[in-house]
Amino acid sequence: GTDFRMGAGTYNAYNTSLTHYHRLSERFAFSTGGFYDYQGGFFRNTVRDEKADKGQSAGGRIRAIYLPSDNWKVDLNINYEYSDQGGYPYFYQGSLAPEAQSEPLKPYIGKISNNARSNYYRNLLNTGLNLEYQAQHFTLSMVTGYQFLKDCMDIDQDFTANDIYTLQQKQRSHALSEEIILKSKSGSRWQWTTGAFGFYQWLNTEAPVTFREAGMGMLNQMLGSVIPSQIQVEMGPSMSMNILPSLGISSRTMPIGGSFNTPLLNGALFHQSTFRDLFGLKGVSFTAGLRLDYLQLLPKFALQYDFARNRGNVYATVSKGYRSGGYNIQMFSEIIQGSLRNSMIDAVAGSKEFSKFASMLEKFKKGGTNISETTLYKPEYSWNYEIGTHLTLFNGKLQADLAGFYMDTHDQQISRFAESGLGRITVNAGKSRSIGAEASVRAQLTDRVSLNGNYGYTYATFTDYVTNGKNAQGEVVEISYNGNYVPFVPKHTFTVGGRYTQPFNNCKLLDNLTVDVNYKAAGRIYWTEQNNASQALYGTLNGRIALHKGNGEIAFWVNNALNEKYQAFYFETMNRGFAQQGRPVQAGIDIRCRF
Repeated sequence: GTDFRMGAGTYNAYNTSLTHYHRLSERFAFSTGGFYDYQGGFFRNTVRDEKADKGQSAGGRIRAIYLPSDNWKVDLNINYEYSDQGGYPYFYQGSLAPEAQSEPLKPYIGKISNNARSNYYRNLLNTGLNLEYQAQHFTLSMVTGYQFLKDCMDIDQDFTANDIYTLQQKQRSHALSEEIILKSKSGSRWQWTTGAFGFYQWLNTEAPVTFREAGMGMLNQMLGSVIPSQIQVEMGPSMSMNILPSLGISSRTMPIGGSFNTPLLNGALFHQSTFRDLFGLKGVSFTAGLRLDYLQLLPKFALQYDFARNRGNVYATVSKGYRSGGYNIQMFSEIIQGSLRNSMIDAVAGSKEFSKFASMLEKFKKGGTNISETTLYKPEYSWNYEIGTHLTLFNGKLQADLAGFYMDTHDQQISRFAESGLGRITVNAGKSRSIGAEASVRAQLTDRVSLNGNYGYTYATFTDYVTNGKNAQGEVVEISYNGNYVPFVPKHTFTVGGRYTQPFNNCKLLDNLTVDVNYKAAGRIYWTEQNNASQALYGTLNGRIALHKGNGEIAFWVNNALNEKYQAFYFETMNRGFAQQGRPVQAGIDIRCRF
């Protein structure tokens, strides 16, 4: 059949999709479809007088399944998506400097005020081919994947009404992956999985920073700070001449380019075995797994006890986690600026000869800064411990999950802006520790009423994170973040919701009506390592009423019904604070028809 959907919402939001499913025979079937989505934007840029976050996307999908025999299955997926979005609707929060009262940008506090357009577009193609063979005692699957990515990100990098500098980052990527998995059939006491994984990515990134008019003024000021106030030139016996030098860049803009080819190769071998009824103990199972991921050994161990009559289980797991390192591509322009300044200083330090400037560019060309070492951030490691239980009670009408966890992380990767504001970077933050618990409940009270709820608590702090920073006087000092909360990790998260279904057995117009309501909350969330900015606990109320008749449905929905004000994101750059606000109340209607 065919599934048609369309919807509309406040703030000029529209969407539509069409998908067709077709089975040509008992051995071949396919589906194909497309979609279009338009968002009019929620937040206005007061300087450009336009919505900062409007955008549109479109795409299509094809899936085909072929069964050449009873033992073989071929599953092909092809997805393409194009999106063009306005982005980065960051509200200026004010200066963090002591002289904030004299801040010239004070009239823009609480407003989106970047003077250059910020947007993002992307072309993304994903294809996957899964070949599966069912043998008598095992299943073999071979999954081949290919991804093509072409995107472009433009950002007003100072995020203010000042015309300082902009960043453009273009990526072009081809990625190919292959995974081969052997799995045992269910039913035996020994369950096992083994396989191999390979991945290669070709990635080219262009990341130029363009200094604009106000930015050129900053560079000229930097040049003036390293030029001597006067140069004395000896003209002969008892004769000299004083020269008052000046140096400046006359161009109104100056691009600093950056082009990077960063191919990525990865491979892994893995195996996991589960032994049921261990040592003859009914319901007890032990799992051991090991993954060799490009010279990284990642073990996993689990012990589990299953209750009788499928009423649930209790378990304990230990595993090692790993996140690879990389390079801060957006940091390159900052390194160039710093190296240029140092070359200027070296060229004139202790010299009375203006001609020394002639050798400055030559020295700059020779370098002296190790780009790889400066932009590199290290891998992140963690040991993870968890105990918990899954319960199914009252003939399946009540399901509950409860877990407690502990994570010990080394070289934790933290995202922040470079000191100059020239791009976002990732740094390693020593060690951290996370302790927490999670609980969820799903209950079917009657045939018409169901309830669900979950709660999570996480206490994530730095345990060994000492670095260098600048104090209020601009002096470099040692700073300890030990005991501070890890940024972007909410301390509390919870959701409560329910569904009510009202059937209309004798109604010709309606079959039934469903009402869904949920309330989602999170907080407190700290945004910086210093813990000087945070979002308190907040929540949003959401609802949906759907009317059903046959294969048709019409639904009315509302998100953030109470119009809760909250920060979805916050960061600091160039000694200023910026925040992205959460979306305001939005309502809409959806229509669906299946034929």
